Parts: sequence; C-alpha cells; structure tokens
Amino acid sequence: MFSKLLVFPLVLVLVGCSGGTSTVGLERMAKTTGWKTKTIGISAHIDQARYWKGFNFVPGRQIPLGAATGGARRCGNAVARWNGAGEIYQCHIKLNYALHSQGLCGSLATTIQHEIGHCLGLPHSTNGIMSQKANGGTYISAETQAQLNQLYRASNVIPRVTHKPVISQKNIK
Repeated sequence: MFSKLLVFPLVLVLVGCSGGTSTVGLERMAKTTGWKTKTIGISAHIDQARYWKGFNFVPGRQIPLGAATGGARRCGNAVARWNGAGEIYQCHIKLNYALHSQGLCGSLATTIQHEIGHCLGLPHSTNGIMSQKANGGTYISAETQAQLNQLYRASNVIPRVTHKPVISQKNIK
C-alpha cells in the first residue's frame, strides 16, 4: 500500500477573456484555496499587479507574462495551476499586444489587472475589473471584493470597492 498521498496538479485554462463566453475550468476555480503565500513572483508589469492590494508582488516566475501567439482573438488569457490541496502555485498570462495596438481591446493595464485577478483565483463578475470583457470599469466591484474576502479569508488584504482607476496606462512599458 502507498504511505504517501500522490498530488496531481490541476490546470485551469481561462479562455474567452475580453471576448467570448467560455467557462472552461470554472468548476475547478470554485475549489481553489488561492495562493499559499501573499508574496507572489511576477515576470513583468509589477505596477499593474499591485492593483490587487494586500499581495506582495515581486520580480519572479510564479506568474510569467508573455505575448500571445497564433490567431487568438482574445486580448489576454490566464492559465492557472493548482495542487491537490487547491493551492494555486503558478499562473501563465498571455497578452495580445497586436489587438491592443490596433485599439481592439480596452487598455493594456486593465487587461493585465483582469488576468492577474484570474491568477488570484477569481472568476468573471457582472461588472468591474473582472467583468467578462474586462471593460466593465477599472474598479473592484462588491462581488469581486466578496469573492476575494472568501477566498483569502481576510477582509483586510483586499482593497475597498473603488470607482477610481488605480493604474494609468503611462506606467506600462
């Protein structure tokens, strides 16, 4: 008999952000316990990551960001990985810089913030930064606030609902 529990990572593919209605993997998202730590390494765009107050985003590779390749007609997408305990341990973000440069998406800052929200374990919401098309505003809705509070079990780590944009587009390199 096995004396050790085998843990297989789960992969969630979030597709359809900023265009489309896919719900692939949302049932698994509901089972996540979030990141084990509040210090998360991100490969680029740390200023946009810091939109999500209460987390310590530092240079690293837990959330690598890269350019989308191929014919994807999405502004961005996120692929998160969980372990058997439901803890997120990595999330890859792909951004479609071509669509952004053609003006076919909202701001790049908003797309990055939206995709990082998925990396934190958040599903789409009816409005605000986590709305389906990431064009519902640059604020954290009460719905998203409640989801974060539930996921991370602490109301003091999440910003208050605000309708002010947190990051300007000029901060994007």
